[in-house]
Amino acid sequence: GTTSVATAGDYVVYRTDTGALYASRLSRAGQSVTELDPFGTAGDDDARTYTADAVAVDESGMLFAYSAVDGSVIRYDIDADELRGRDALAVDVASPVLTAAGEQWVLVDAEEGRAWVRGREELDLGTADQLVVGDPDPAARTVYLADEQSLWSIPVDGSEPRREVGAGGNVLGQPAKPVTPRRRCRNA
Repeated sequence: GTTSVATAGDYVVYRTDTGALYASRLSRAGQSVTELDPFGTAGDDDARTYTADAVAVDESGMLFAYSAVDGSVIRYDIDADELRGRDALAVDVASPVLTAAGEQWVLVDAEEGRAWVRGREELDLGTADQLVVGDPDPAARTVYLADEQSLWSIPVDGSEPRREVGAGGNVLGQPAKPVTPRRRCRNA
């Protein structure tokens, strides 16, 4: 059965207990969902079916999926039904959670307080328990994480992560999912 669901804008992605991924659009309610086959192996009995351990989708329909078996994070355009990229990532992640800013993914080990940003080395954040991540944002340049002690920002441009709120050590309460700040337009 379904173990997790990711939604953004008009898009929905289901991950099953076997790691299979299915996608659809919310505006097409009642229609069947499509099983995703990022490597085009359907019908090949010798090929291993793609399975994911963590998924996220942004409002433009870009799916991000981490697979421990495949040792990668993929970027998959749901509308185009096309693999946009596959980044090798052979890491041991106890509790994988995925988010993104633009097309730059960030994989977080919610249990160990570690993170990997596409194209960078491991980051050790030293977060506390109950870590939650913000939703992927195709227009963002930073992702946000919250634990019971702090709010963290992780820029995807190579800048260092920063503790935005909290000093660590004091429990501030149950963390809520961070929301990416949006720039406001001013009328002339």
